[in-house]
Amino acid sequence: MEIEEDPTVPDRMSTEYSEVRSSTQEIFDESLAFSFQKVVEQSVMEIFNGNGMTGFQESLRDGMNSIACTLQKRVVEGVDKTGCG
Repeated sequence: MEIEEDPTVPDRMSTEYSEVRSSTQEIFDESLAFSFQKVVEQSVMEIFNGNGMTGFQESLRDGMNSIACTLQKRVVEGVDKTGCG
């Protein structure tokens, strides 16, 4: 990936849009969207299972934390692939 200094902002690096888009697609794929859908479904079910808003909030928080960990892992792996960072 070609990285060059952005002349409009000191100390900021820029990349070609297509390279950024490709990297972003590697991070945000269909499995991540499916995971988000499952987290929301499971969290809503907590309400219907008698666990109320507390159960909903705990389930949603735990699920979102899991998704955030997955995103973080993918970003780090992407950085390792490009040799940046």
